[in-house]
Amino acid sequence: IYPGQQLIIPGGELPQPTPTFTLPFQPPTPAFTPIATKPPTPTPIPSPVVSKEGVYIETVISPGVEGKEAIVIRSTADKVKNLAGWRLSADGLSYVFPDFLLWPQGAVTLYTGSGRNTPAELYWGLDKPVLHQVREITLYNREGEPVSSYRLSSP
Repeated sequence: IYPGQQLIIPGGELPQPTPTFTLPFQPPTPAFTPIATKPPTPTPIPSPVVSKEGVYIETVISPGVEGKEAIVIRSTADKVKNLAGWRLSADGLSYVFPDFLLWPQGAVTLYTGSGRNTPAELYWGLDKPVLHQVREITLYNREGEPVSSYRLSSP
């Protein structure tokens, strides 16, 4: 095509496609034979034991990783829990919760390092990660009664 060239577009109807199969139509047979396999057996995941307090240690995040190592504590309670005076014990180390409100069905992440406390994150203030060396973490209410325990794999 060049400038000034005249294009001629033919008019009329377009040709109608003609089917290439005959009736009755038989779809092609697949070239592979499916093999029946047994689905994998799911690995059971233990559900946490929740105390009458409705608060439990849900998980440990990144044990041994500086700046990321943390413990997640979750509430299943229907009311706000004030964790002031509650204590977390991890193989001789101890953290006492400040005046902190844990909302119904909420969670708080307790980082082992330093930082500024927020409504969703607390900071223990330890110099280095320690949870990779811990066997068990226990949460105690302000009366000193064990509320939840979380066992880590052996260090």
